[in-house]
Amino acid sequence: MIHSPASSSRSRFMRFALPLLLAAFSLLPLRAAEETRKSFSVPAGAAAQTLKQFAQQAAREIVFSPEVVGDVKTNAVQGELTPRAALDAMLAETGLVGAQELKTGAFAVRKAEPPNAPRAELTGARPEKSSKADRGPVVELVPFVVSGVRGSLAKAIETKRESVTVVDAVSAEDISVYPDTNIAESLQRISGVTINRTNGEGELVSIRGLSPQFTLVTAQGLSVSSTAINDDGNVQNGRAISFDIFPSQLFAGATVAKTQSAETTDGGLSGVVDLKLPQPFAYKHNTAAVSVSESYSDLTKKWDPAGTFFYSAKLNNTFGVLLQGVYTRDLLYAGISEGTRWNTFNFPGLNATNVEIARLPRVGEEIYERTRRAVSTTLQYRPSDKLAVSVFGIVGESAKDRSRVTLQGNLFGPVNPTALVLEGNQAVAATFGAGTQVRSGGDFNSVDTNTILVGLTADALVGNDTAVAIKASASSGKFDRTVAAMVGQATVNNFTYDFRGHSEYPVMTSSAMDFSNPAAFSVIQNQKTRDLQEDDAKLLNLVVDHGLRGDFLKSIKAGLEFRTQERTRDTTRANLPIPAGLVAMTSAAGLPRYGYLPDAPSGVNKTFAAFDRGLTYKNLIDPYAAVPLPVLPSLTFGIKEEIVAGFLQADFSTELAQRRISGNVGIRYARTEQNASGFSAQGALSTPVKFSRAYGNVLPSLNLRSDLNDEMVLRFAASRGITRPSLSDLAPSETVSAVNPTVTKGNPNLDPYLATQMDLSWEWYFKKDALVSLAVFNKQIDSLIVTKAVVERYVPYDTNRPVGDFIITTPVNGDKATVTGLEANYQQPFSFLPSPFDGLGLLTNVTVATSESTSTVVTNATTGVTRQLTTRVQGQSPVSYNAILYYDKGPFQVRMAYHWRDDYLVLLLGETEERMKRATGNLDMSINWRATDKLTLFMEALNLTSEDSYLYDRTKSRNIAFADYGRTFNFGGRFKF
Repeated sequence: MIHSPASSSRSRFMRFALPLLLAAFSLLPLRAAEETRKSFSVPAGAAAQTLKQFAQQAAREIVFSPEVVGDVKTNAVQGELTPRAALDAMLAETGLVGAQELKTGAFAVRKAEPPNAPRAELTGARPEKSSKADRGPVVELVPFVVSGVRGSLAKAIETKRESVTVVDAVSAEDISVYPDTNIAESLQRISGVTINRTNGEGELVSIRGLSPQFTLVTAQGLSVSSTAINDDGNVQNGRAISFDIFPSQLFAGATVAKTQSAETTDGGLSGVVDLKLPQPFAYKHNTAAVSVSESYSDLTKKWDPAGTFFYSAKLNNTFGVLLQGVYTRDLLYAGISEGTRWNTFNFPGLNATNVEIARLPRVGEEIYERTRRAVSTTLQYRPSDKLAVSVFGIVGESAKDRSRVTLQGNLFGPVNPTALVLEGNQAVAATFGAGTQVRSGGDFNSVDTNTILVGLTADALVGNDTAVAIKASASSGKFDRTVAAMVGQATVNNFTYDFRGHSEYPVMTSSAMDFSNPAAFSVIQNQKTRDLQEDDAKLLNLVVDHGLRGDFLKSIKAGLEFRTQERTRDTTRANLPIPAGLVAMTSAAGLPRYGYLPDAPSGVNKTFAAFDRGLTYKNLIDPYAAVPLPVLPSLTFGIKEEIVAGFLQADFSTELAQRRISGNVGIRYARTEQNASGFSAQGALSTPVKFSRAYGNVLPSLNLRSDLNDEMVLRFAASRGITRPSLSDLAPSETVSAVNPTVTKGNPNLDPYLATQMDLSWEWYFKKDALVSLAVFNKQIDSLIVTKAVVERYVPYDTNRPVGDFIITTPVNGDKATVTGLEANYQQPFSFLPSPFDGLGLLTNVTVATSESTSTVVTNATTGVTRQLTTRVQGQSPVSYNAILYYDKGPFQVRMAYHWRDDYLVLLLGETEERMKRATGNLDMSINWRATDKLTLFMEALNLTSEDSYLYDRTKSRNIAFADYGRTFNFGGRFKF
């Protein structure tokens, strides 16, 4: 169920909502920033042709009516000019004038008004409405859009060049031409952006080496709710947004802001990703299109369908509606091979000390059967050039069934090796004697994930110099997962694992049993768990931008923002009865089902007795559907967060030595109020606990931009950033063991992550649509949150429990981290080459970074003694880069994209484990052929080099988890009606 905010929250929300929503009908786009000069060479000629040349050279959309421009001849334009000045010069004394849409920079051309007519602000991307008698028959405007691969790259360059802050972008053409399964994979083409993959697909986005929870994700600037799962199938209780539910076809583009200004919504310490939805006024005609495709996996040998539809229409150029939908069905498969965890033991009988043993060597397979559906709609209303209102809606859902079966040696209990093969202190092979447990495990998950977003944006010009903008949204996410966890066990007299020569694959043998015989295993666990997590977010944002006419100060902006987020998690679990004589395991003949660890060496177990999903539910789960599932207190909590923020920002621009210097300076204040609830659990006793707190943060920012000459831009940015703690870390729930004695708990007193960050970048636009850039950045993160275990006096919530000294494990503030890096970009179309090679182009970027994180770790679990441990920042790779070669000429578009990411730290578990992800290089390609004006056929290939996923502990010989996902090929077509 969806939990509603408390009455005080509702009333506060309505106090903001009512006046702002009433104000929405007097709003208009914000004033655009001043533009950079460009090189123009447009001859005099017919307007219908010269305006298209202008659009190409300005890299801007231009809208005009053929009936309006008629036989008008425009003036020649030559030299370095801003697009605004160039268009004015072309249209001087022609009877035509140009208007510029403030938010997008698009131009519209219309007839000049009579001298005595009131002057309209040039804000819309279409002619201002006149009386019926004046305008005669209604005509349709014809936009000329720079399109194709080169057009999309030109738009991205223009977005970067014109912004005061450091911004990169991907466009609709990028998304449609790349073989990306979701928007996260499109974003990884941007320098400094990396992704975390789950089941071979991009799911979470990181910027400049910080973990995904530091990335703020919005859609059209509106808050997005998301609940997700991470690599091991556990519920993701952080603030990261999962892109798994959003197919890439749903979006028209995205921007990544790497630096912040005062008007930027706080919360994204590493950056802000804003997803762009398509809008009906961006299309010159009423448009309908469909796309169908089939994907093929070289592991499963299966075909999976996908389809999209798109419809956009405008009514009298005043009202527009756009509707689109996406459907995909996938069978995701991986062969898995793991060591799981390496722990240290002393074995005096073997004269061996500090020996690291693989505690859970195993092999198996993991299958995801996934269906995704998503629908979005956009309504736009532009009754005049002084008002623009847009309403957005997104509904996405994902249904996923996960089946994971494994064969494993259970070495977590007392270990009794009879023989060891050591490399250093690591037991790369070991034999164990009597009492060793061999297990066959089955985990069967059913996961339903839903996300809904409804939002409104409205912009208006009040008077001649004041622009007002409003945003309002409500978003909800729901994650509902049911897990059946089964264990079959055999106790044997001998068991051996062997990683020699192949650290990714353990060879497991036992002369005491046949791993493929179901009768050799006894079912010892029949467990059912349900996780229900809900997330609700609301946003109201009001910005007033007052334009000034000074030589230096150009505008003053002030804004107020109110956000709420409410996250609840309810977890229930029961160990169900195990009926005698019922079979839930298959014979070895049924496994593996698909291409399974194709590169594994001889001896790796490729057949074993495993639980069958159908038999498991029939014989072990469904008969006990009426059995109640008790609450699991340690995983049940609620967090409600309310943020009120305000900002003041000054935008400035001036000329110095005939070069423009512009930027902004401002300050933002955010007050956060948090209310948390949970349980304190000790044995069968559970005590409800609650906690409330509030804090405020001042966040200053400065952004400078200087045109060194007509081709070069220099930028500097400094700001104070914030990311609030993970919601699960804030939960006050705790688990107490009086026997050990230990306490494991969350910490509702956590302070937010805070960082001082600086950027310096240089950009050289040396040719049309070409760019070379360098950027250096530094982030000093204070109050880093880490998990600490210390011996302290414990006073329980329940006064009936004893007070005493316990080892208390909890997240705390206090440690620090530093990230310093360099980004380099090169992008150029090779139009200077002779035909047909002039269709080639190249885009490359590289990020080199270093980081240092100081963490407090436990060195003795009994006494709680700690020391400082210095490591890399979690998620930071020393080097990551992209190399994209494309061909775009005539009916063909071809792209080869290679993405490399160095090893990075995934998880730090004190001194006992540093979980690392091995470097990967993913090669993707796509071929598009425009068969007719309406039909495009495409072929896409993902992971052509069949890169695997490998987690290790400190050195690559310590296998934590290995998975092989294989290659995927898509074949399909797009038809435009």
